[in-house]
Amino acid sequence: MTTTSAETLTVHLDGSPAGGDLRRVRAALARGLRTGRPVRVDLSGVGRLTSETVATILWARRSCAGRNVTFSVVGDHGPTRRVLRGCGVVEDADAC
Repeated sequence: MTTTSAETLTVHLDGSPAGGDLRRVRAALARGLRTGRPVRVDLSGVGRLTSETVATILWARRSCAGRNVTFSVVGDHGPTRRVLRGCGVVEDADAC
């Protein structure tokens, strides 16, 4: 599910995100880049990150940084947080 507020585009992922979920991340990113609104990916419903999910999150983060659009990941926990910290998406345990 993707929610949009006047300020932020949020993509909520659940379970083990697959191709359709990752397309939603990319679509939200495209809207965020066009409008300049921050893009947020909510991982609170995700138990395990696939390599495709991590690659998509890294791509989204870099794309936003290149266009000066704020990008964030929220709801990461346990194993997902460790993976994102290892990839440099989350800098420390309190970042999200």
